[in-house]
Amino acid sequence: MINFLQSNHHNSQSFCEMITDDFWKQMIENIGKYNDDEIYKILEKNSIIYNIEITHMIKYFIDFFIKKKTESLNEELLTLFTYIIHNISAKKEYIVYFFLREFRKVNKL
Repeated sequence: MINFLQSNHHNSQSFCEMITDDFWKQMIENIGKYNDDEIYKILEKNSIIYNIEITHMIKYFIDFFIKKKTESLNEELLTLFTYIIHNISAKKEYIVYFFLREFRKVNKL
């Protein structure tokens, strides 16, 4: 394992991208504009760019929303976030589609 990391250390450095708050704000807009399949494709593309699993992107989105969008938080949204975090090991497609449907409903997007 160490040999692999030593041999491929340049891979982790050259494609290092940071997810910014602007990215998450754009995702919120996209959730309101596009259907679930299009959002899933956007998440897939960005999971490759940022080298993060889609389910982890959902967790990071939740983290962003709780920290930066406190004025938009309500009991329904916190319940949704809790449910997602506690069931994050479910099949990624289920998590993403459930999250998108419920997030739109709660935020009236």
